[in-house]
Amino acid sequence: MEDIKPAKLTKTLVLQYMNRAVDEVGKDHTITDRDNCLYFDPDDTSKPLCLIGYVLHYHGYRFEDLSSNMGSYSPIRMNHRRCDMLLLEMTDSARGILCEAQIRQDNGRPWAEVVCNVTNEFEGYED
Repeated sequence: MEDIKPAKLTKTLVLQYMNRAVDEVGKDHTITDRDNCLYFDPDDTSKPLCLIGYVLHYHGYRFEDLSSNMGSYSPIRMNHRRCDMLLLEMTDSARGILCEAQIRQDNGRPWAEVVCNVTNEFEGYED
């Protein structure tokens, strides 16, 4: 049986998923160990660990999808090259939001602040 691929990831979806993650983990949540920040927990591969991991998880992207394309447990920064390696169809604005959110998260900013900042920064961009 062939895997069903998720729909294209858009700006609207990314922001909805990010807000959902903030609601789930708390507005003041931060990544405290930047060097060991992973999208998914290697011991419980169904559990996302970072803001981008939550977005991927909510969109139906699985740990297996990530590990087959990028290596199992490597902490990575969401830059354009890595974003493209996810093999997930997304709009330019979705990609930009993910990249900016990753950088801000990795710099220790609270998730609610990250989401607020990228929402404002990409307000005029098409979906």
